Amino acid sequence: MADPVWLLVMFDLPVQTKAQQKAANQFRNLLLDLGCSRVQFSVYARYFPNASQSHRVVKNIEENISPGGAVRIMRFSDAVWSSMKRFEAEGQAIEAEEPEDQLLLF
Repeated sequence: MADPVWLLVMFDLPVQTKAQQKAANQFRNLLLDLGCSRVQFSVYARYFPNASQSHRVVKNIEENISPGGAVRIMRFSDAVWSSMKRFEAEGQAIEAEEPEDQLLLF
């Protein structure tokens, strides 16, 4: 079995018109529907126990990028994710999130 991975999706989408705003919201909702969680505004992540499981999600994201949008998708190991340092307003370091224990079934 392949090693677990995290999928990170970062994006900038145009939002000058109502149609662009609607498309950006649809893209955010798609990421949530695909099981991603918001890490920061325009940054979403999802844990996969097996790297090969992420390919379907990446393909779905690629097929739904709005015109004029910029999207970056990264896959990296659970070890890299767990070594991440996270800081919030007070400057205190916060422990990295643990992978989800629950298995998602669609």
